[in-house]
Amino acid sequence: GMTEGGGLNSFLVTLGEKVGVKKDLFGTCIDSDQYLPQIKAKEEEARKLGITQTPTIYINGIALPGTQPYRVVKELIEHLRD
Repeated sequence: GMTEGGGLNSFLVTLGEKVGVKKDLFGTCIDSDQYLPQIKAKEEEARKLGITQTPTIYINGIALPGTQPYRVVKELIEHLRD
């Protein structure tokens, strides 16, 4: 965790602080396992849907992995509307 010199957690706290997140509250949150069950459940849900990377946009059973241009997302939505 952050108090144990955890590089990733320290980085996240610093990043959060830059965008206005309260350092102490955020540090406590990411150091705890309070939300771990929800995170694990979402990971399993994503795995079942075939989502293997972030970001992934998932619309009506169709996964668009990676960063997609607006036009790709728009075309998919328009195709699904027809």
